[in-house]
Amino acid sequence: MAVAEDKALDAPVTAPKAGSGFLLKLIMVSVLLLVFTGINIGVLWYFFGGSKPTEVAVVDGALPESPAIGDPSNPGMNDFTEVELDDYSVTNTTAAQGHTIHVSFKLIAIVSKSSQTQFELVVRKESKNRVKEAVERIIRSASMNDLKDSQLDFVKRRMREDINKNLGNSYINKIVIIEFRLMEQ
Repeated sequence: MAVAEDKALDAPVTAPKAGSGFLLKLIMVSVLLLVFTGINIGVLWYFFGGSKPTEVAVVDGALPESPAIGDPSNPGMNDFTEVELDDYSVTNTTAAQGHTIHVSFKLIAIVSKSSQTQFELVVRKESKNRVKEAVERIIRSASMNDLKDSQLDFVKRRMREDINKNLGNSYINKIVIIEFRLMEQ
């Protein structure tokens, strides 16, 4: 027995491999990063991605762009009606240097049926000139990119906001521009 104990005591002590601790730390850090990333994705999904695709979100008083008015598949849209405001012909001299831009169009407001009568009264009698001035100011200050946008999103949004602000009430839910013509000179 004494010989076996001597051999065990005389055996060289081997040090652990130098790279094994680094590899273990690298694996642990990678696992922790994956766990935290998964938690972050879960939290973001909970707060921002959990809406149902069939819901219609009305943001800032604006109607969604996709459904058509009077669409039987979306009964909430039947509560709105079109009110033709006016025909406009406006000149913009700032959109393109050295050129004059002539813009003409017909402006239509989408309002709730319940406020249609009051809206028409206010727009046609009390605030007709303020509405006209707001629309013309927006067209005169619009950039060429805004005027050449196929949907005219920026121009429509500004018109809706400015007209509602001038009227002192959020009557308009959406602006529709038809017969839009843009001519450069």
